[in-house]
Amino acid sequence: MTYKRASYIALGILFVVGIAYLWHAIGLTDARARDAIGPAYFPTVLGVLLLVLCAASFLKTLRSSDERVVTIPNAGLVALSVVLAGLFIAAWQYLSAIFYPVVFALCLILMTLFSRAGGWKRHAVNVGATAALTVGIYLLFDLVMQVRF
Repeated sequence: MTYKRASYIALGILFVVGIAYLWHAIGLTDARARDAIGPAYFPTVLGVLLLVLCAASFLKTLRSSDERVVTIPNAGLVALSVVLAGLFIAAWQYLSAIFYPVVFALCLILMTLFSRAGGWKRHAVNVGATAALTVGIYLLFDLVMQVRF
């Protein structure tokens, strides 16, 4: 894949994400903040900024004559990771009752996929690191910040 094609694909994805982000940001309203800066102000600024920067990068790429070839090592693993993360985010609201076990499973799957060496020692390290990460997320968000997923 050429550099320009990869740039167009990445910019297209970022542009769609920016539109979705801006759409949700505009929906943030607060009846108490009539003339003051409300909860939608900064997310809207960030969404507009993302779209403007995507458009500027698109124009820069369009004018570029760079035709080098870009290779993505382990492209299949990267694509699988993106799909798994997308499924996790899409199903988040339905899995809220079992959020932490699902986080543990997702992290363990990703750590196992990207582990270079196999064996039971590597798997034990992956399980331990995933458990520590999940417990850390629980302690920080659920107990300290009292955010319920």
